[in-house]
Amino acid sequence: PCKACGQPVRDAKKNETNPYHEECRRCSSCNQKVSKLGMHCTAGKILCGSCDDLFGEFFVPGKRMGAEYMKEAFKAWDEDNSGWIDTGELRRVLKAIMPNFSDRDINDLLRVIDTNSNGVVEYEE
Repeated sequence: PCKACGQPVRDAKKNETNPYHEECRRCSSCNQKVSKLGMHCTAGKILCGSCDDLFGEFFVPGKRMGAEYMKEAFKAWDEDNSGWIDTGELRRVLKAIMPNFSDRDINDLLRVIDTNSNGVVEYEE
């Protein structure tokens, strides 16, 4: 069965580890359709090549932690290299982790993290 919808996948081979319908095979972050060859499964999420390159490694448990890790994650999520994470960048990352994360919850989270109330998350925050 398809890992997304649970329905049988007509052309799936018995030993196929990631059976998905073409319509169900979408990036968890940007929601674009992903080909079988372009599909990356990271921490149980489907990511396209671009999104996997951008922040896929940060979803994998057991990776190193600490200040250096946080700086790398911040830079990866700061897509436009502005030095801060805006609402759109935060939304993209959180939706990749949990697609049902609501915009209201993202805005509430941003208000909590944004300690200087400038509307963006800076590394120091």
